[in-house]
Amino acid sequence: MTETLGSTGEFGLIAAVTRGLSKSEDVLVGPGDDAAVVAVPDGRMVITTDLLVEGRHFRQDWSSA
Repeated sequence: MTETLGSTGEFGLIAAVTRGLSKSEDVLVGPGDDAAVVAVPDGRMVITTDLLVEGRHFRQDWSSA
């Protein structure tokens, strides 16, 4: 059976993308669901990214920009 993104899922994709990458001691919480925490000179910083897909996360006919 061929694996698809749908069958892999979000966390399976994250695991596949990050597999084999080394983790720096500055990475306090590695990549997970949309964010990571890294040490910076004056404390900690949350680094995040996300994606909104029309029809899955929002509908244009229900809300405007």
